[in-house]
Amino acid sequence: MSFSFLFFSQLIHKKVIERESGRTLGYISDVIADVTKIYPNITGLIISRHWFDPGQFLPIRCIEIPETKGPVLADNAQTEMGPKASLAKHEILVRETFLDKQIVDISGSRLVRVNDLHLLIEKANIWIVHMDVGFSGLLRRLGWLALYQKIVHWLVDYDLEDKFIQWKFVQPLADSNSAGTLALKISYSKLSNMHPADLADILEDLGTDERETAFKALDISTAAQTIEKLPMKTSLQLLDTLSNDILAKILDELPMDEAVDLLSELSRKKMNSVFRALPKKKVIDLKELLKHSKNTAGSLMNTEFITIKFNILAGQALDKIRTEHEKAESIYYIYVLSEQNSLVGVVSLRQLIIAQPDQPVADIMATKVIKIGVDTHIEKIGQLFLKYNFHMLPVVDSHHKIKGIISVRDALEAFSPDIKDEVEGGA
Repeated sequence: MSFSFLFFSQLIHKKVIERESGRTLGYISDVIADVTKIYPNITGLIISRHWFDPGQFLPIRCIEIPETKGPVLADNAQTEMGPKASLAKHEILVRETFLDKQIVDISGSRLVRVNDLHLLIEKANIWIVHMDVGFSGLLRRLGWLALYQKIVHWLVDYDLEDKFIQWKFVQPLADSNSAGTLALKISYSKLSNMHPADLADILEDLGTDERETAFKALDISTAAQTIEKLPMKTSLQLLDTLSNDILAKILDELPMDEAVDLLSELSRKKMNSVFRALPKKKVIDLKELLKHSKNTAGSLMNTEFITIKFNILAGQALDKIRTEHEKAESIYYIYVLSEQNSLVGVVSLRQLIIAQPDQPVADIMATKVIKIGVDTHIEKIGQLFLKYNFHMLPVVDSHHKIKGIISVRDALEAFSPDIKDEVEGGA
C-alpha cells in the first residue's frame, strides 16, 4: 500500500485539467472534508474559474493528484462535476474553516494560527492528519520556504522545523463566525488526558462561554487540579457557574489552603450552601482555618499532612506513609510527635527510605525544628523560608502541637498575589 504526504498549500490553487480533452476546468479554491472519522477524509474539491466564481463540486474519486508540481488530472468531469451544494452536517470547507484561524496549541498551551494542513494520501483517499502552526507553514504558503531555508542554513547552519498538532487533539467550533474567533478547540473528551497546568493555560485563552463548557466537561479530580493553576478571578468565575453539589465536590478535592482561599471569596450564603454539601469533618476543618486573620500562618496553612510518633521504627513509618500519602499535600517532610502529641522532631522521606527498617525514628529525626505560630505574619514566614531554604514549615499552637504546614509556594503567593497569575497564567 503506497502512502505519501502533501501540504494543503501545495494542493490549493492547483490547476485542474480534464485528462481526455486537456481542457482546463479551473483551479482548486477549497476542498470538502467529512469529519465523522478519526481523521477527516476529503470527499471532493471546489473548482473555480476565477476569484469571484463560487465554484463547482468535483468528487475526489474523479481526480489524480500528481507527485510532482504538475496539475491535477480529472476524469469523467462532464458527468461528475456539478454545482456547489449545501454542506451536510458532518462536512466542512477546509480552507474556509481552518486556514488563518486560531487554534489551541496543546504543546504550548496558547493560541496560535493555522498556517497550513498536512495531508496523507493513499490512492484516492486523502486525510487531514496534522495542523501546521509553525513559521515554516506560513513561509510555505507564501512560496518562500525553500529560499528562506537555504539562506538561514547558509548563515547559521540551522534548519527550520515544522510544528504540527495532531488532528485528533482538535475539532471545529460550531459557532465560529469570523476570522477573529476561535476556529478550533481541544476536544472536550480529551481534556482530562492533559496536564492541569496546560488545561489552565488553555482555559485562560478561551472565551467565557467556551471556558465554562470546557471546564464542566472535566472530571472532578481534573477540575480541582486545574482550578489550582488558574488565577483567583478566573477560578471564581468558573466556580460561580457550578451547582453547590459540584462545587463542594471540587473543593473537597482541593488542598485545605486552596479551598480556604476560594471559600473566603464566596458570599456567606454561597459558603453555607457549600458547607451543607461537604463532609462534616471537612467543614469543621475549613471553618477553623477561616477563623484566622488573613496574611497569617493560620490562614495559609494546609491541614493535610502526615505525623508519626517518636517511638516507632523507620519501617513502620514508611508503612504509615504508604497508607496515608493520598490525604497529604506533601510527604517530603514527616513530622514527629511526642506521647503528648507535641512536635518534637522532623524526618525527611529520604532519611526514612535509606534507614534500616528496624532503626528507631528517634535516632534519625532532627530535633531542632524550625516552626511558626498560627498568628505569624506572612512577612516573617517569608524571611524564614529565605533564611533556611526549606520547602515546608510546620505551624504550631501555643502548646507546640502541629496545626498545619505551609509550603514556600503558598508563602510566596500570599506575599505577592501577582506571582500566581504570572507563573500560572503565562507571561
